[in-house]
Amino acid sequence: CIQVHLAHAYNESEEADRVDKMLQSLTTMGVSVLSGAISTLMASMMLFVCSFNFFSTYGGFIFFVIFWSFVWSLGFFPAIMMTIGPNGSSGDITLLRKYLWGFKERGALQPKITVSVGAIL
Repeated sequence: CIQVHLAHAYNESEEADRVDKMLQSLTTMGVSVLSGAISTLMASMMLFVCSFNFFSTYGGFIFFVIFWSFVWSLGFFPAIMMTIGPNGSSGDITLLRKYLWGFKERGALQPKITVSVGAIL
């Protein structure tokens, strides 16, 4: 879930190449991502000392998920985005949307593929 914030900042970046886009996304969203991860990890550590087994297990689960999400988002995700991330118009789904959904003259979306009710029954 941390990667979503970084990917959104990457896509909204006005920089020209992948490396600069990723650096800008880490600069703009990195502090927020770090703060959120640290506060969630600290909150889950409080659940470790609970005597009720459900809460200690739930705290371990939350800690594991957030820790590995943080490691992935600041370790592997930037490297992947700098190597093969979308750049320019690559990764744009506008053509796919136009292919799957036809446009009327008014610009309203309607599906290209229609199924008659008789065929279903």
